[in-house]
Amino acid sequence: MQDVTAMQRSAQRIIKLAYYDEATGLPNRDFFVDYLQRKLNQDDAVEQGAAVHGNRMHGSAEICVLVVEIDALKRVGMGWGQAVTKPLVRDLARRLLSDLDIAAPEAPLPAPKAWNPEHPLLLARISDAAFALLSTRGNPGRSLTTRLLAALSQPLTVAGIELPIQAKVGTADAKACALNAETLLHHAMAAAATACLSADKVQAYHQDLDIGERGRLTLEARLRRAIDEQQLELWYQPKIDGRSGRLIGAEGLVRWRDPDKGLISPGCFIPLAEETGLIVPPDQSGAGPGLRRPAPDARARAAAVEDLGQHQRRPAR
Repeated sequence: MQDVTAMQRSAQRIIKLAYYDEATGLPNRDFFVDYLQRKLNQDDAVEQGAAVHGNRMHGSAEICVLVVEIDALKRVGMGWGQAVTKPLVRDLARRLLSDLDIAAPEAPLPAPKAWNPEHPLLLARISDAAFALLSTRGNPGRSLTTRLLAALSQPLTVAGIELPIQAKVGTADAKACALNAETLLHHAMAAAATACLSADKVQAYHQDLDIGERGRLTLEARLRRAIDEQQLELWYQPKIDGRSGRLIGAEGLVRWRDPDKGLISPGCFIPLAEETGLIVPPDQSGAGPGLRRPAPDARARAAAVEDLGQHQRRPAR
């Protein structure tokens, strides 16, 4: 006779490993996408059935995905590692569940196809620094995003240091895209990635975000190639004392000279380089990797600038 209890435990272990986040116990990305696709399929079928009978129903319009990105978790992960990050993530998950009145998953843990919650919200952890929220009652608007950001308003304390959480929220409605769970989640993530540019750190998805993200990825690839091929140059901007007219120093400026497009505006690539970690401290020779060293006659040019400054300040005879 087979041990039914052992089989049940084994099935639970498989479900837990496949569909639940180890650190928080929340559903993971695979669970979220699977369940979201099932809801989209169900609502699409309802809508098609209603159309046959001449009724107008928009089931998928009731589905909205919100993605919450937490920049502090990325910083803590890089600075202290996963051993410190895990308890912080658990605390954040508890905050969100409590403030949104969502019950934490309990044993026996269901697979996505068996998930039938009474609450219209589903909270999942979809990456190391992001949570996703599924609303099956339409776009909750500013009320829910305000609650989300309020729940994450208190800073994290790590090794006696208080770090602002710096959360940002992206939203995407099913009615704004094809009925595909991965696409809908991608739209919400794209919106969250650009929410830092919004005053309230909330961004709704629109098609221009995809165009902007593709352009950003293209620029990042070009910038990486530019560093490898030493297309970046180190320029010196002289600092002149206003009273004496003497050269008192120089400020190092990075410039990108593209072989095809010429000089690229620093405003186009410096923020991207900072965000992606492509900017590194200069080495001992005064230029970082990927930078062309200053020309040998740089001091001579600086001296000429100094002479020019003194000449401009000489009193007229």
